Amino acid sequence: MYKSNCLACLTFILSLAWLAFSPAHGQQLLPSDAAKLYPDTTTYSIFRKGKKIGTHTLNIKAVNDRIEVSVDSKITVRILKVPVFRFRYISEEIWQDNQLTSVDSTTTTNKNVESAKLQNSGANSTLSYNGKSTESDYIAYATNHWNISAIEQSHLFNTVKGVKSSVKVTNKGNDLITIGDQQLATNRFSYSGDLTVDAWYDENKRWVKLEFLGSDSNPVTYIIDNP
Repeated sequence: MYKSNCLACLTFILSLAWLAFSPAHGQQLLPSDAAKLYPDTTTYSIFRKGKKIGTHTLNIKAVNDRIEVSVDSKITVRILKVPVFRFRYISEEIWQDNQLTSVDSTTTTNKNVESAKLQNSGANSTLSYNGKSTESDYIAYATNHWNISAIEQSHLFNTVKGVKSSVKVTNKGNDLITIGDQQLATNRFSYSGDLTVDAWYDENKRWVKLEFLGSDSNPVTYIIDNP
């Protein structure tokens, strides 16, 4: 009887601890605080159909009130060891006083090159795609996922297409995922609307996993290398 009660208490306490870290809409994490969750360089492995096809590197440099976030993704898909698909994505975000000031991205899919830029000024944003600019109301976050506060937004800057993407984010709740030989408690969020992607964050609100369907309808998964 005593052992049973102890087990019940332990289960209850663990349940509370699980719920305690679970991010919910309405919570914000300042970019300066989000930046502190990561070392200078964080790497992710990219998988398709169970095979590693690339790497994603996140670099964050914070000096005083300025944050520089750079991203570099490389994907190569091979058939019989012959490359049939190549993808390279490079993006740089500049933050000042916890406000996004600019984004500069280049995406190369095989030989097709796309450039996307965002420049924020006051309450307005200037968006550019392959050199053609449009104006928008202020866009606070881009689609690089490192800051969990992006889930609170209804609009994000699409760093590939250079447009304002409308999104709805649904909290899918707790999800215990396996990375290597470790199990990690996470919270899963699902984007719908102009973007269809799922993002996972750990109990510290650090981005650890991403998944979306590729152009061939196969899932493409990004998983942090060192959870």
